[in-house]
Amino acid sequence: NGVLTNQGGLINAPGQLLLKNLTAVNNQNGEISSANGFSLVATSLDNTDGSVISDKALIVRIDQLLTNLRGLISATGVQLSAATLDNRNAELSSLGELTATVGQFDNSGKGRLLANGTLLLNADSLNNQGAGAVSGQQSVQLNVGQLTNTGSGSVYAKNSLGLKVTGVLNNDQGALRSDGTLALSAASLGNTAGSITSAGASSLTVDGPVVNHGGQILGDSTLVLTSGSLDKTARTVVLPAKA
Repeated sequence: NGVLTNQGGLINAPGQLLLKNLTAVNNQNGEISSANGFSLVATSLDNTDGSVISDKALIVRIDQLLTNLRGLISATGVQLSAATLDNRNAELSSLGELTATVGQFDNSGKGRLLANGTLLLNADSLNNQGAGAVSGQQSVQLNVGQLTNTGSGSVYAKNSLGLKVTGVLNNDQGALRSDGTLALSAASLGNTAGSITSAGASSLTVDGPVVNHGGQILGDSTLVLTSGSLDKTARTVVLPAKA
């Protein structure tokens, strides 16, 4: 209980590790790890340049701010929740399934959200600009209020990719790619110099405008685009190659 300071330190347990009912956790340049699964439950966690690692399942529940700047949070399976997550130039990854529920998620500046299994993210907003990467080797589902994927940001799914954005989806100079199916819905879509592609069937439903200046919306199979309006100045919209 209380405050845990592990700055530059090591907390490792070959067996059971219990870290619950904590207030502030300082793991700057530190390591918290276990060969077994464990839970880290706290009000706040500063994992700047630190590592939180499990060889099995990892549950991280942070009531307020989780700072993972240049840090690593990784396990065989990950369940994470936080009011705010700073994952800039950092990695949040799972060798299996990854489920994250976050209020404000900053994955910009080469932040990495990776899963070898299914990846599910629920967030009020996701900032994935500046070469941020969201990638899943199976299905990827993002349910977010707002998605900023500009400046070489990328979202990739090996199988199906689902993007449910209740607000603005800005993919200017970004890439949304599925090697399987793609299902996208948003209030508005900006894709200036961006790329939205899929190998399987694609469905894009946008309530408001789609701005696609110099952008690409490509489908190797069935592609259906429904929008309030389409601004296609200097654009490339390629319908199914097999159509």
